[in-house]
Amino acid sequence: YVFMIHTYSKFVKEFNEDFKTYVTIGQLRYLPADLFWNLLRASSVSPKLLPATAGRLEAFEMWPSWDPTGTGNTKRVEPDVFIRFSRFDLIIEAKKSDSGGQEDVQWDRETKSYHNEYKNDKDMILLAIGGNCNLDCNTDDEYKHVHKATWMKLLHAVHDSCKQRSSLSYMAESTEQEIRILEAVEEAFAQYNEYVVDLLEMMPKQDMNIETPLNINEIWKIM
Repeated sequence: YVFMIHTYSKFVKEFNEDFKTYVTIGQLRYLPADLFWNLLRASSVSPKLLPATAGRLEAFEMWPSWDPTGTGNTKRVEPDVFIRFSRFDLIIEAKKSDSGGQEDVQWDRETKSYHNEYKNDKDMILLAIGGNCNLDCNTDDEYKHVHKATWMKLLHAVHDSCKQRSSLSYMAESTEQEIRILEAVEEAFAQYNEYVVDLLEMMPKQDMNIETPLNINEIWKIM
């Protein structure tokens, strides 16, 4: 995947949201289902409002083509990602950055077309990653199933999970595989100039009197 990312970057000056979704969420699906869901859940601005567990990963599809009846679309409706967990279904609508682009009209179309395709009583969640102009929780009953999320929160969750596993004194082969996937996803984020910087770890270890407050200029001198 890392080779693919670097090769692709030679031909595409600016990656689009589809490629970003593919090299991040598309790779995370190879993790165990519980870890995969925990990372997606952590990307939400209100993770406690989401189920703590998702169960088995039953199906994963990128850009499915759904029946547009009643949506106002004349062509098919295509959410970015559709995941069937044993406990609920998950739609992911992703935008390239965290700055803007999500629209409730698109959530409406994807919700309607989902019900056109899957006429069952299974719970459905729509995770809107990136592009949210505000990060307030949806209070309207019509959008209670829509949960806003950010790419940066997802990146931090990936980074923390990788860091935790890398610090283990003993790791099974499966853990090593998880680390490789998590590192590949961090590399994918780096192609979009998105990083996690541990400022405190970059600072040299020096004896500091914690009772004496430092102003920001003094901190930068130490660094």
